[in-house]
Amino acid sequence: MTAETTRNILRATRTCLAELGYAGTTLSVICERVNISRAALLYHFGSKDALMVAAITAIFEDLQSYYHDDVDTSVSIGDRILAILNKSYVWTQSSDHTALMELSLAARRSPTLGALVNAALHLHNSRFDVEWEALLTSKGIGRERAALIRDFGVSTLRGMAVSRLLKGDQQSIERQMQMLIRIVLQSIDRADEG
Repeated sequence: MTAETTRNILRATRTCLAELGYAGTTLSVICERVNISRAALLYHFGSKDALMVAAITAIFEDLQSYYHDDVDTSVSIGDRILAILNKSYVWTQSSDHTALMELSLAARRSPTLGALVNAALHLHNSRFDVEWEALLTSKGIGRERAALIRDFGVSTLRGMAVSRLLKGDQQSIERQMQMLIRIVLQSIDRADEG
């Protein structure tokens, strides 16, 4: 199987997860979209669970590039954090974010899938945590406070993403985003005062 075929399989998997949910993302549907045999897919990935973990890895590799592209490291820490929040907000509207949400929900119902998905998510989230902590501690914010700011931001963004999927109240979501930005930036500015 070529690298291009692998990319096509992973792209189709991600799209199916976002469009059809985990249950609707069958190997047959993926094979049909990529125009390969089920045997070829299973030969390369081994199982649906292994394919899901590979999809998570592909999503996070793209996400890593997404966050590092166009980042101006010469601007203030506050401006860089604002850029991260805005990029996160845009990303929560993507099909890849929806795919990750679908996998996270499916992982709760299957112990085998859950162990694999949780391990993959933990690995990739820990990379983000290290970068986030380094950014905030360079501003003089302690590790514990940096973790609280991160958790607050991530939880709020996830909540907005779920709200968008359930009811689509875009004006309310945008107001929540503006409030999130104000709270995070105020908590960072307090580090300068304290």
